[in-house]
Amino acid sequence: MKMTSKISSACLWAASAMLVCGSLSGEASAAVFTWAGNNANWGTNSSWLNNAQPANGDSVLFTNAGTGTTSSVNIARTITDITFGASANRTFSVSGNGQTTLGSIANDSGFAQILNNRIALSSTSGLINTGSSGLTLGGVLLGSGNYSKTGSGVLQITSANSGAYTGTLSVDAGSVRLATGLDSGNIVVNSGATLYTANDFVNGSAASITVNSGATLTPGENAVTRNAGDIGYGAFTVTNDTTLNAGSIVNLGVGSVVDFDQVNSGGVTTFGGALTIGMDYTPDLFGTTAPYFLD
Repeated sequence: MKMTSKISSACLWAASAMLVCGSLSGEASAAVFTWAGNNANWGTNSSWLNNAQPANGDSVLFTNAGTGTTSSVNIARTITDITFGASANRTFSVSGNGQTTLGSIANDSGFAQILNNRIALSSTSGLINTGSSGLTLGGVLLGSGNYSKTGSGVLQITSANSGAYTGTLSVDAGSVRLATGLDSGNIVVNSGATLYTANDFVNGSAASITVNSGATLTPGENAVTRNAGDIGYGAFTVTNDTTLNAGSIVNLGVGSVVDFDQVNSGGVTTFGGALTIGMDYTPDLFGTTAPYFLD
């Protein structure tokens, strides 16, 4: 009778006389947990089609399962990625006080998606893919990871409590609407992408902003849409340096001598690109009242 025994590792001599060892005791691989469509908590087994809760290192997927739209994060987890799949047939609103440490976010659906929970962006090479439909990050943002924003849709950052994020967000495609402050975060805008703010002068803050060739910076939303009657102005407030490299584009709008787009930099401002000013009013005098213009 052939006798066998269970071993935890196996070793063999390769032809090169090197000893090669490999583990035979399999470890459970990361799993994909699919939201069941219930308006319920992450910490409830029945909230998932897997009938179990995701563990650290697992992935979360939203599909067309069920009819619920609310997903409440009430547990702390380190999640490899959150994906809104192509079959997701509605907008989901993810909220809650449980902190999710995330590697990547992807919206492959045809609907705008919303993450309002507490998120730690901690990957050294994370990805935020808005797809074409867009994504809103409305919860507290923290962490020090470096993230690339891809996809043609808009990434909206709207939480007023995102000052703890200290990483770098690279806008590599589409646009980012900064309706709040990334006070300690650095933003780099690359060719073909746009960074803009809401129509106000309070938010839109960052530690530093770099706009590279082919990229666009515009305070306020009017210079983005510039539709009839869509008039409003905003500001970027930059703690450190603002670098507008050669080939970059800055769009500013002017509504009056007291209402106009602004970029306020606390450090060194390097301007090497093109400046476009949209005049939404006709000043009575040139060169005698602020902002000053040359006739």
